[in-house]
Amino acid sequence: MITSSFEYVAPRSIDEAFSILRDSDGEGKVLAGGHSLIPLMKLRFARPSILVDISRIDGLSGVDEKDDFIEIGAMCSHAVVARSNLIREYSPLLAHVAAQIGDAAIRYRGTIGGSICHGDPASDMAGALFATGAVLVVDGPSGKREFKIEDFFTGFLETTLDPEEILLAIKLPKVSGKYSFEKLQRRSIDWAIVAVALNQVGDGLGVGLVNVGPTPVGFKLSLTSDEDTSALLEQFSEIASSLTPPSDVFGSSEYRKEMAKVLFSRALLNLV
Repeated sequence: MITSSFEYVAPRSIDEAFSILRDSDGEGKVLAGGHSLIPLMKLRFARPSILVDISRIDGLSGVDEKDDFIEIGAMCSHAVVARSNLIREYSPLLAHVAAQIGDAAIRYRGTIGGSICHGDPASDMAGALFATGAVLVVDGPSGKREFKIEDFFTGFLETTLDPEEILLAIKLPKVSGKYSFEKLQRRSIDWAIVAVALNQVGDGLGVGLVNVGPTPVGFKLSLTSDEDTSALLEQFSEIASSLTPPSDVFGSSEYRKEMAKVLFSRALLNLV
């Protein structure tokens, strides 16, 4: 299908982008890589009157090391995330997941910020960010705000972002623990039917679940020992029983619940 008519603008500064969004009266949309927004526009599910392309704004596509965290610009492509030496060293789970997203064309064009702001519960990247304990940095006319990843998603394809706000960066704590990612999908380029991301830090295990409800899901489990997985499986099964996955042509809600348990068990065995 063809999109509805819209005006395209490419501001050179973040302040210019804020001004355009403010003047659009809520009818403007931010364009990052376009792999999420453009398909919605073609289906007429999204009909922005103004498309604000932020790809030409400096400072949104770097990976920087801070004292106790690394900061990833929202415009970093999945390919950049997968290749970054800093991310590989301090958040290897995120690099591992980014390398498996879609195909090469999607990884080189799609961005980490666009994937998050789309708010899709089937986002692999969101699951990985839940497991790593990410913090999101947002800016707008009222100033900067920071959100824990678990406070960012409010519903299916919905987030806490105001219409005039822009996601600037993602902060990740520096970690060096084990990690794992297990994904059930029809083809290698498909969205996850279910996926589980694990990130071990000290005596805690960060868990991110993909496509098991209206939003991505994340939580932490307590570790008693490296060898004892029965307690973890029991903790996870109790949480999984309360999930509300969707039912569709790829699997029922109950099927997704059971597969989440299976994938969690596999992920525990494959922690590296």
